[in-house]
Amino acid sequence: MSTITKRRRLTSAQQTSRESLPGELPQWSYVLETELGYTAIVWSESKLTSLVFGRRSAAIALQDSAAVAVTNPPKWIAKIAKRLAAFTAGKRDDFADLPLALDHLAPFTRTVIDACRAIPLGETRSYADLAAMAGSPRASRAVGSVMRTNRFPVVVPCHRVVASGGKIGGYSAPDGLDMKRRLLALEQQIVAKSRGPH
Repeated sequence: MSTITKRRRLTSAQQTSRESLPGELPQWSYVLETELGYTAIVWSESKLTSLVFGRRSAAIALQDSAAVAVTNPPKWIAKIAKRLAAFTAGKRDDFADLPLALDHLAPFTRTVIDACRAIPLGETRSYADLAAMAGSPRASRAVGSVMRTNRFPVVVPCHRVVASGGKIGGYSAPDGLDMKRRLLALEQQIVAKSRGPH
């Protein structure tokens, strides 16, 4: 595959499901294979703009990224790629330091995203819990909408958000609830390993 391919135009469905960046800045995509499928890291300038996660092939990940493909990414993207691959293989990481393009989002959306990033690895919170963490305890349905349109799966760990009563709830990534269960089980293993033998 060449280093850079033509940028793919967003379909109307993609335009609806992800908010575009101000001024439609050029976006670049680097695809890697992980233990949980192919992932496309998408960025513009110095921030991530989305993460396409858990695809069945590199071609699908690239297509869904709707960005220009790069096979030789900048160093900071290469480091993120290594961290994502290591995480899916069982290494602890909270990705709290990754720079996300959020400035164009509504304040409520940003607050919910920040609250979600604060959920500890290996733990879960309900939509109602997350609404309370975001300072809007009656907005659990709106929180659900933010989680459904999350552009940064794993980095913004929406898989840690479950329905009330402990039910697993939904998950919009490929393989849906199976992928959500795999992520939660992976994190339980990471936490158990970090505690060591008793």
